Parts: sequence; C-alpha cells; structure tokens
Amino acid sequence: MLTLANRVGGSGVLVLKDTFTEGSNTALASHSPDVDLVGGGWTEGSGSWTVVASTDDLQVSAGTTHSLCNLDIGSNVFRRAFARVTSPSTFATTSSNCGFVFRYADTNNFYLADLEQVSATLRLRKRVGGTYTTLNSTSFTVSASTQFDLTLSVYGDEVLFDVDGTSVSATLDAAGLNSNTDFGFRSQNNPTAKTWIMDDLEVYV
Repeated sequence: MLTLANRVGGSGVLVLKDTFTEGSNTALASHSPDVDLVGGGWTEGSGSWTVVASTDDLQVSAGTTHSLCNLDIGSNVFRRAFARVTSPSTFATTSSNCGFVFRYADTNNFYLADLEQVSATLRLRKRVGGTYTTLNSTSFTVSASTQFDLTLSVYGDEVLFDVDGTSVSATLDAAGLNSNTDFGFRSQNNPTAKTWIMDDLEVYV
C-alpha cells in the first residue's frame, strides 16, 4: 500500500498545469491550460464550468446535482496530482463535496477522491455503471470558506489521497476503468447558491 514517503519519490514529468488565468470570464472548454502535454484540452462532462477572471480560478455554476470536467493526461498512473480547493461560504444540507476524478471514462464510470462536508470525510470511491461504491474513507472536518491542499498519487492499482496531512488509501479494483487516462474535477454543493473553488492544478507522471 502507498505511504506518504513513497508518493513523492522523484519529481516526475509535468504533464498538466493550470492556474486558471484568463483576461475575461471564459468557459472551461475554451480555456487552454498553462501546460497540457497531451494537448486535448478540457471537456465539461456535466455542469457549467467557468474560469473566473477576477479571481483567477475555476468555478462551477451552483444548483447542479454534481459537475464533472476532464482532460487526458496520457497515463493511468501518476506520481502526484495537486490542487488547491476552497470550500463554499454556505454548505448544502444534503451533500457538499469536491475533489479529483481519475481513470475517467464518462459521467457514469470513473474513480473519485474527494472531501465531503456533510459526512466530514475524505473518500476514495468508484462509479461504475452509474453506481457509487466507497473503497475507503477517513474522518475529516470541512469548514466553510477554507482552502485545502489536495494531493493524489496512483501507482499501479494503489491510490493515496492526502488533504492537509490527513490521508486515505485504497486498491483500485474496477478492471474496466484501469486503462483510462482522463483526469479532472468533480464538485457538488446542491442546492445552495455557493460553489467550491478550484485552482493551481499540477499533475506529474
């Protein structure tokens, strides 16, 4: 199983970097990352994603049950994916979460590493055929209007998710997903008018 020590071994190759900077508000699908080694650009799988010029970050329209965006990083394993996310000032009462999707095939088939405010957990999950299954989770308090540093590492079929020093790990067991190389974000804060904020994304393989 992965440990915090070996997840950062070596610097790796930077395949994706995005500081989400634009001169005016721009739909994510029309935005170009700072570094995109594969070169396919962003796809908005669900929801309406915007690079917000005034704050240089990525936000998604509120009121969506859940929102997904993805981009091909050219590998199904990676040394480190890093991003900063900021929680909403007002949380939904039913579910409020944000994190990474990886080995993403479509909106019904992917792995997910996220932090969830309502249940106060870090979670590693899979979605296969539209059904979510939790692989592992650990307790984690998510406060409003707070920035969190997210790090995700995948070696073979082992995954480690770390948020500000609290980590959870699991074995990836959905064979049908394991060759997929798309990576991205998933966000949910329905039905409030506030959104999670994502920024400073980097992925090394």
